[in-house]
Amino acid sequence: MDGELSNGSEGRLQASAKEVSFGPIRLLQDPIQALLVFAREDSQSDGFWWACERAAYRCAIAHSAEAALNLVLASHPDLVVVDGRSSQHFSAEAVCRSIRATKDSEHTVLVVVTRKIPSDQEEEESILPLLTAGFTRRFVEDHRVSVCYNELLQLEHGELRASFKLRACNALLAALQRCHDAVEITSEDHVIQYVNPAFERATGFSSDELVGRTAPERALGSDARAHGQPALARAHAHGSRNQRRERGSEPDEQQQQPAPAPPPPPPPPPPEEPLADDDDDDGDFDGGADDGQRRQRQRQRQQQQEEEEEDGDLITDQHSKEWKGTLYTKCKSGKTIKQIATVIPVIGQGGWTRHFVSVRCPCSDNATQGEGIHREERGRAGSVHTDGHSQRHKDRRKSSLDVRSNTSRGSDGGSVHHRRNSSMARIHSMTIEAPITKVINIINAAQESSPVSVAEALDRVLEILRTTELYSPQLGSRDDDPHASDLVGGLMTDGLRRLSGNDFILSKNVHHAQSPLRVPTAPATGDAAGPPPRVVEALGFEDRWDFDIFEAENVTHKRPLVYLGLKVFARFGVCDFLGCSEATLRSWLSLIEANYHSSNSYHNSTHAADVLHATAYFLRKERVKACLDQCDEVAALIAATVHDVDHPGRTNSFLCNAGSELAVLYNDTAVLESHHAALAFQLSTRDDKGNIFRNMERSDFRTLRQAIIDMVLATEMTKHFEHVNKFVNSINKPGGGADDAASVNGGGGEGESMGPGCSPESRLLIKRMLIKCADISNPCRPLPLCVEWAGRISEEYFAQTDEEKRKGLPVVMPVFDRSSCSIPKSQISFIDYFISDMFDAWDAFADLPDLMEHLGQNYRYWKGMDEQQLKTLRPPPPQ
Repeated sequence: MDGELSNGSEGRLQASAKEVSFGPIRLLQDPIQALLVFAREDSQSDGFWWACERAAYRCAIAHSAEAALNLVLASHPDLVVVDGRSSQHFSAEAVCRSIRATKDSEHTVLVVVTRKIPSDQEEEESILPLLTAGFTRRFVEDHRVSVCYNELLQLEHGELRASFKLRACNALLAALQRCHDAVEITSEDHVIQYVNPAFERATGFSSDELVGRTAPERALGSDARAHGQPALARAHAHGSRNQRRERGSEPDEQQQQPAPAPPPPPPPPPPEEPLADDDDDDGDFDGGADDGQRRQRQRQRQQQQEEEEEDGDLITDQHSKEWKGTLYTKCKSGKTIKQIATVIPVIGQGGWTRHFVSVRCPCSDNATQGEGIHREERGRAGSVHTDGHSQRHKDRRKSSLDVRSNTSRGSDGGSVHHRRNSSMARIHSMTIEAPITKVINIINAAQESSPVSVAEALDRVLEILRTTELYSPQLGSRDDDPHASDLVGGLMTDGLRRLSGNDFILSKNVHHAQSPLRVPTAPATGDAAGPPPRVVEALGFEDRWDFDIFEAENVTHKRPLVYLGLKVFARFGVCDFLGCSEATLRSWLSLIEANYHSSNSYHNSTHAADVLHATAYFLRKERVKACLDQCDEVAALIAATVHDVDHPGRTNSFLCNAGSELAVLYNDTAVLESHHAALAFQLSTRDDKGNIFRNMERSDFRTLRQAIIDMVLATEMTKHFEHVNKFVNSINKPGGGADDAASVNGGGGEGESMGPGCSPESRLLIKRMLIKCADISNPCRPLPLCVEWAGRISEEYFAQTDEEKRKGLPVVMPVFDRSSCSIPKSQISFIDYFISDMFDAWDAFADLPDLMEHLGQNYRYWKGMDEQQLKTLRPPPPQ
């Protein structure tokens, strides 16, 4: 019966969807799916089974923790009942933690069955450990079907109904995430609890910067009169006062004392530089004698307008009062934007107002409130030096951006005007200016003389520049492609994001997390007389892209790295550059290869040799040679050789979730890549016999070491899109850093004094891109090699998934289950998400038509396999 689904409605009750009301939403709830996890079938499991049939639930039963996890991943049951009466076969708490760590299990109801309390036991043990593990409810064993059925009824109308409604909240959250209006939710104490992406875009603040902070402090700052504060305070006060009045804790308005006096006007702003009088049509200064009167008139107009705009409309119902009006919000950039806002109090626990929802849409004159104010000030200040045409252009820009300019050209001024001028002046006076600040200032200056459409486009550019992830794309919904979702999640996260609360597991016994101080010794190197003839023959075509690395693996008895490394390093003159002997190089290669795990199906020394071969192939391309010097070439070859040394055959996510020693050592950040680079230099300098760096000058060694480390760290997949997009935007763009490479032999100029034809920044990006492409070039190899590599990496991911299930760890790539995984689908997703764009960019730079032809052929092969609904590496043999 293990894993078997049954619908008890057949024969007696016809299961049908039930209508559930959730506020104004009408939902249809499908028949409940239940999973029973019992090591063996007994009267208790039978009791729940027949109770599920009576309740018309769809029911399945699992007899092991692994089977339970597989069923959870496959069917996502609403209710899971786990037998916790004995830990002989599995631990109920471990099963619960494993289920909670899976995707979409947050709202699953988990019930644990415990033994009856002995009659002679006075005190019952605490159930807190069970609740901490993730269980929702405890059921004391009772095999009677009626008791089990009543328990299911309580769950259905209690926890399961609540869980169903909470799942429906995802639709509301999705709507909030996609709507164009800015939405902010605060507590009754005005602490921000949620902001949607539209709010983040409008203000420039990220959600992490806002949530948990007090709203007025965020919106207004400490140096400004509270443009929005009276309005927000008034709206919040109405809600609080209304609920107090309903409870009799505050007298009605007829019984209250006279309203307090309005707050005093704000203090005058500090003295500033004289400003142009907006009433003067020519835009010139009137003279120092009238400055004080002019500023006073501006302050009076501004104060009057603020008072008018702060008087929003109160919309009242019998339970709460909404407020509608104008708010000013201070953005992260320092500018102030005007928004039309509706503040809605929401009744919560105890019948009190527990939340305030603020829905805001922008006003059409926000450009004037922000950078537009600064542009107008600079334009007016310089108008004495401009002709009539430029003055008319400036007036035309202002009238198009400011809807109030027809009635009061000076109404934008006042305190906002002064504050903006003061803050921008401080920015322009900074002696140490960050590059991003220079970029923003250049864009602001360009907006002054730009048409409205261009200025608005540049405003959008400024919004993008203020985001934190400039080079990482926003991927689509993960539900669209589960294979791509798991690849992105497994390769581009540290794994801990999939855990919550106390689910972190610290284990010092994870055998994959080998300490960098425990390294195996190198094998004896008895190859001084030269490689055997079969090895020489296998390496005869190592300079071609279709070189068969697996043939080299066979003839070298899984030691291809030493033999291929000796030949490649000799071709590039590495020993001469390092000042070491060939015997030292052979000892070093043997030592490095000995620290690759031959037990890994993919991340072994054959993979290192394959990456070394691809690196050497790329270094021979004319445009690459024109940009890199010999130090760069040597660094690339060494980095390729060591880039996965001592790889445990598990991903960074696995090590972080398992709490391995390496994850703790490197703070869950680039764990394996940091380990590879560090261990490579530890091994190299441990013994003079294999120390290829011992004869180098200190400064040369430091330069080479930095280049090697940078390239090894570039293989970390979390930075994949950042490296690719920087390469595309800096190297492949017209006039990019590598465009001078073609003229490297033309003589003259700064490029010749440098040696290579590219700047140091361009060379850095090229080296990172080179080793990244070499590291994951398998889909660009000839089809037989591509298929073999696909099988090896899939086997390694299968083994990781098996171990994660066995140890109760979060499964970071659930689709890589050896019983259900489609290898063609995984390869298609990998090519679509990681390979195509990267190799298009690399081909545009290095000219690699053979690779692109192989990539297209391999992609069509995997597509054909998938269209035939085949999940294996190769099609079945013909009958």
